[in-house]
Amino acid sequence: RFYGYSCPTYITNTIIAGNGGWGTHFTGWGSPRQYLDYCNVYGNLAGDHTNFSAPAVLGSHMITADPTFIGAGDFHLTNWSPCIDAGFIMTAAGITNDLDSMPRTNAFEIGCYETTLPPLVKTTMSYVDASRPDDMGVGTNWPTAKKTIGAGLSITLSNGTCNVAGGLYNESFSIPATITVAGTNWNTVIISNNGYVVTLGDTAGTLRDVTVKSGSRGVNMSGPSNLVERCQFQGHSDAGVYVSAAGNVIRGCVFRGNTNGLGQNSVQTVVENSTIVSNALAGIRVNFGGVGGYPGLTARNCLIAWNGDSGMYV
Repeated sequence: RFYGYSCPTYITNTIIAGNGGWGTHFTGWGSPRQYLDYCNVYGNLAGDHTNFSAPAVLGSHMITADPTFIGAGDFHLTNWSPCIDAGFIMTAAGITNDLDSMPRTNAFEIGCYETTLPPLVKTTMSYVDASRPDDMGVGTNWPTAKKTIGAGLSITLSNGTCNVAGGLYNESFSIPATITVAGTNWNTVIISNNGYVVTLGDTAGTLRDVTVKSGSRGVNMSGPSNLVERCQFQGHSDAGVYVSAAGNVIRGCVFRGNTNGLGQNSVQTVVENSTIVSNALAGIRVNFGGVGGYPGLTARNCLIAWNGDSGMYV
């Protein structure tokens, strides 16, 4: 937990996992920002990130998957770890050895221990199935599917697709740039967790054909030019989707039973062909409208009805 006044914090090559609260919790005033890249943030009880004044800035090399430690207090990595060779090379900053004094060579591991194990094989089409026993499958087809979406994303190449079978996924994850997470059916692929369940913090990521439930925000769109399509959002304490970066599109979605259906902050956003009904407060809540001469929200071909307060609050 970090507190300060206008104090940016930079986190690199770090595993933040299994904590009883948030992964990162910044409570400062002013404009403190948390900048993370080449990190694995996974399985924190309250969620991955929260910030009093501004959302976390996530780089394009983030992972949200089980780091697969050896266990019993041994935090070295197994050969199934997505952290192998996934770090940033920091020899120029004077970091040449790990905690065991083993030399850091080639691509660094994420975390404090280096290994000689090979990295996971990556693919343009990965597969995830909640009925699998664990994440030890190679994930390149349905019979070898990973168990968690985070593990599937960790082996998905740029411009690739992580395919998700029906089932309940109790996890939070970030979608990297240009990668698509595609469910097989939005009624049967259920993603549920605390905090921000899905983060689109980079560019040109896509979430499609899933239901997202029971977080503070179902999707936090803090990066530009992403797409959320044919998804359902239910039971979120802040908003089904919250948008704080320009050029994002929300299409063909259903928002029902959230505090606010859609939240949007000072950026250009398009929501179209969507149903926004029976949310406790506003169907759509727009904070501050557009900035710099650009429009704020564009809503077209939508149904906004039976919300507890305003259909649209601007």
